[in-house]
Amino acid sequence: MELTPDKGVLEIGTVLSAGSDGKLVLATAGNENQAYGVLLETVDTSVKNPDGTVTASVDRKGSFKAEALTVGVGTDLSKLVPAFRQMDCFLEGLIVVPIAAQAPVTEPLGNPS
Repeated sequence: MELTPDKGVLEIGTVLSAGSDGKLVLATAGNENQAYGVLLETVDTSVKNPDGTVTASVDRKGSFKAEALTVGVGTDLSKLVPAFRQMDCFLEGLIVVPIAAQAPVTEPLGNPS
């Protein structure tokens, strides 16, 4: 399947969604309903084929250990899981959804007087 190029390294087990251009991207907030499958190999999307495409193997059916899957920040599982079920993909366990990194909190040094 064709992936969107220049999106970094996608690890095996990454959940992919179809983008508006038909190419696959990391499933994240806003594209959960377009879930397409699970990446079966680690891919550096900056390394292109001679024709400029980036391709990889994607599984669209089966049972997956949810904790081994990777999704993007803010992915809404209430949208992703039904899309998976429609493809006959079933999840065992819970998917961990990353949250956005927060800026460090700075505390003043010394005695505030």
